[in-house]
Amino acid sequence: ASQYLIFNLQDESCFEWLPQENILFNGSQVRFTADINLSRNARYAGWEILCFGRQAQGELWQSGAMHQNVAIHRENKPIWLERAAIVPASELMKSVVGLGGNAVSASFVIAAGDVPPEVLAQCREMQPKLALHMHARYGVTALPEIISARYIGQSAQCARAYFESLWQILRPWYLGHA
Repeated sequence: ASQYLIFNLQDESCFEWLPQENILFNGSQVRFTADINLSRNARYAGWEILCFGRQAQGELWQSGAMHQNVAIHRENKPIWLERAAIVPASELMKSVVGLGGNAVSASFVIAAGDVPPEVLAQCREMQPKLALHMHARYGVTALPEIISARYIGQSAQCARAYFESLWQILRPWYLGHA
């Protein structure tokens, strides 16, 4: 399966791409590509939640491959490039510097300029609220033009709830609306 998204955002526009999680069935061969092209002051917020296997069925992702490419450009200059190529047997799936055996990996990226320090501090104080997060790893990083949040754990619902909490903090900053 493949998904190829192209978003071209003009001045004063804002686009939020906040889909349901993608579940990689055992044996799936998937490619996710997103090209986000921003004009001078356009804003973008998007998340991706990946579940490796059908947890409710007790199915593990034991064969297949996942390729992911995300590129955000502002006025034709790259401000965010992310690439991943994962196979179930890779060290990345098991390593503590990778997924550490977790079945859920999630990323939330906002391109809206420099995040105010007080907003960043609020985001960094936020913690997942569901009980299933006890072994999860999560955090927020601010770069010029970008704020990025990550979640690695066992629960897509917990990842989504965490991102929704961050979204409630961030949206008034980048969009001016609750």
